[in-house]
Amino acid sequence: MDQYFIHNFKKNYCKEINEDEFQQLQEAKNKLVLAFVLEEKLEFLLMNYAEVEKEAFSLTLDYMMTHNKGYEYLHVSNSLKLKVFQFLSIHKFYEDTVKSTLKSIYGRHSGEYKIIENKFSSEYNNPDLFYRTISIIRNHTQHYDLPIEITKFNYKSVETNDGKKYKYNLQFCITVASLENNRNVSKELLNDIKNTFSEKIDLMFLIRKYLESIGKIHEEIRKVLKLNLEKWEKIMMDTIDNDYIKYKQFTENESLLVTKNLNKYDEDLRIDISKCFDYIKRRKQLEKRYRHLIPYSRQFITNEIVEK
Repeated sequence: MDQYFIHNFKKNYCKEINEDEFQQLQEAKNKLVLAFVLEEKLEFLLMNYAEVEKEAFSLTLDYMMTHNKGYEYLHVSNSLKLKVFQFLSIHKFYEDTVKSTLKSIYGRHSGEYKIIENKFSSEYNNPDLFYRTISIIRNHTQHYDLPIEITKFNYKSVETNDGKKYKYNLQFCITVASLENNRNVSKELLNDIKNTFSEKIDLMFLIRKYLESIGKIHEEIRKVLKLNLEKWEKIMMDTIDNDYIKYKQFTENESLLVTKNLNKYDEDLRIDISKCFDYIKRRKQLEKRYRHLIPYSRQFITNEIVEK
């Protein structure tokens, strides 16, 4: 007959639990790990976005220092293409793996999964075309080329309370015409894109607006998960002796384990409770770090010196 235990022999601690408690703990552990993975996928996407912004800022600073026009076309286009290519790749990775992870948590035919699938669809089919255009550019990049055709440094004088100053920025665009040889894009859709963005599409503006769509999707994911997360965390706490957890009688190197049959060491039958709480902590840290997901297109950074 199988037996189930919560134990840490180094601390001389052992508590028997029943099979239902073990299975509940096992399910809660698996779902809590996957919930952390969802936040990790978002961070991968945002980290790649940050690399695009930092590259543009760095190149603009270099231009401000040198005013090197030849440098503009020899180096800027390729360095930006690399960062944008990486971002577009992670865009597809985010969409595919988030859907796959949600299927693992809830199941393909669950109401929860349908809510998120519908949210992806609504953002993709939104008349503003931001999400869909990013998807089209990613597809075009995969099968043809990354169509950044216009890379331009701009600077102009601006009046401030401290006198005249010069403002620099880097603009990189694609043209709608560059997408015309893509058989996956209909002429009707190209016309819609042209009517929305004109002949040129400012890629940084488009990326930021796309991230607002991702923010709406991910907030919906968090909303769907919230009640389940509370339930899974409560299972962890209720099954375990709260005083033992409260006074932290074990360390990270002396993990509290849940095991089926103490004399067997099959990893599939062991739950490391210490690591589970670590996943909970790390997920909450990521949720807090990336809690402002919506207004990217209405924000920008500057190194302007502001007089008091």
